[in-house]
Amino acid sequence: GEFTVLGIETSCDDTAAAVVTSSGKILGESKRSQDQLSQQWGGVVPGLARDAHKGAIDTVVAEALTNAKLTVDELDAVAVTMGPGLEICLRIGFHAARDMAMSLERGTSEREGREEVDA
Repeated sequence: GEFTVLGIETSCDDTAAAVVTSSGKILGESKRSQDQLSQQWGGVVPGLARDAHKGAIDTVVAEALTNAKLTVDELDAVAVTMGPGLEICLRIGFHAARDMAMSLERGTSEREGREEVDA
């Protein structure tokens, strides 16, 4: 059957997230650009880009989910860009995706546990 995935992108100077179905339909997306920051410094400054990702990631993910009219618990999977890109920027997306995936796994385990008790 069809499944729903949240994708997170933080490889360079844009923070982005999208909720998509396994058939490729985009349900919701959000993006924050660092163009002004990059122009101010004449290019991407890795440490500043990392900090901008930290400041934007939660809002971008929340907006993508809101636009998709879904909650984290309704996701089937979380995907994240692992490269190529700036390692310190990729790490921000990885940690956000890991934390969400772990919360999904805990939610699944809790639901399974309740079902076993109810049986």
